[in-house]
Amino acid sequence: MNDKSNSFMYDCFFNSVVELMKTKPYKEITIKDICEKSGFSRMAYYRNFESKDDILIKKVEAVYDRLKVLVKENIGKTYDIEIFREIYNEFLNNHLISTLFKARLMDYFVYSNRDLIIFFYKDIYNLDVNDPEVKQKIYDALGISISTMLYLVVEDKIFTYNEIIRKIKKFMV
Repeated sequence: MNDKSNSFMYDCFFNSVVELMKTKPYKEITIKDICEKSGFSRMAYYRNFESKDDILIKKVEAVYDRLKVLVKENIGKTYDIEIFREIYNEFLNNHLISTLFKARLMDYFVYSNRDLIIFFYKDIYNLDVNDPEVKQKIYDALGISISTMLYLVVEDKIFTYNEIIRKIKKFMV
């Protein structure tokens, strides 16, 4: 199976989990439920995933991989704000944050988000991420981005894209 087919299949499995979570708690969702909803066989599931958590983890990894490519390709070509718009779209519009939260996998999101912020500071801004001042900025940015996204999910609030960007950018370089 090629990358495009794998991506489609992963998205189908992920979207199935999201849809199933609308009617039952994550811990009650079975592999059988996911396969029936996605239209893929259990064999396809077990060839690609070790657990239902793995579906969500692979989605997060795919999103971060796409974002890193986007950042590298567009730095200097577009405003950083466009990169943040893509991050916003990936995490909030695709229900990734709320799904991870409901599945109690936020720790994975926190570490992945930290890695993306370190990537920004190290690879894009060319800063020494071991410098204590830079480390503090990294964790400040991590804190505000996570708390903002969690606030949106937990309180079911809606901020405009520009409000979120203002909150996050004030902690970036």
